[in-house]
Amino acid sequence: MKVLIIILGSGASGKSTLTRQLCGVGGVEYIKTFQCLDQHLGEQRIEKAKYTLFPNGSAIAGNIKNSSDAIQNMEARAKIINWLLDQKEVQFVITDPVRSSKKWDVDWIQSNPREIAAVYVYLDLSLEENLRRLVQRREANGKTTLGEKTYQNMLAFRERAANVWAAAKQNYKRKPVRFVCLYEHLTPIECSKQVKAEIALMMEEIERTERLAKS
Repeated sequence: MKVLIIILGSGASGKSTLTRQLCGVGGVEYIKTFQCLDQHLGEQRIEKAKYTLFPNGSAIAGNIKNSSDAIQNMEARAKIINWLLDQKEVQFVITDPVRSSKKWDVDWIQSNPREIAAVYVYLDLSLEENLRRLVQRREANGKTTLGEKTYQNMLAFRERAANVWAAAKQNYKRKPVRFVCLYEHLTPIECSKQVKAEIALMMEEIERTERLAKS
């Protein structure tokens, strides 16, 4: 059974870092381009949205640098996720957009006709820690000030991620599913280990259920 990992969190919360840890840091074999229709603001154009494949059977709906945020249109992201789920060499598909939504990250996944297991991961950071990481990231990119618009965007994306996480826990009834909440004191490696441990337990339960069904 394919596993879809949905990582929720605001900007600078560590989503891309966790994604790379799950896939194997530095283990990129190749990047391909998948073209899909983008109906944005009533205009039709072709968006060359990337996906990234890794040797361990993992795949990102997005590129190695910005992960799923490299895909502007949610419908395009959904098409790439479906395409990846249909590939024999892919076992785990990861999506980690800052532009998360109940429509696409809960309802669409729940209604997907493919046989999939879902793992929702929420990066639960305090506002102070989120702000510290955001400032640190901007300084690394040569930006010494934090504008009001950037600060408000961070607040909006924090609220969005929290709302989608709550909606998933309340409304996602499809099995199998796991909900993993990660806190700011955990290192990226510890976060990755915790997510992998939950996936391993879930896969063991799936195998046990399948054996019982055959006996």
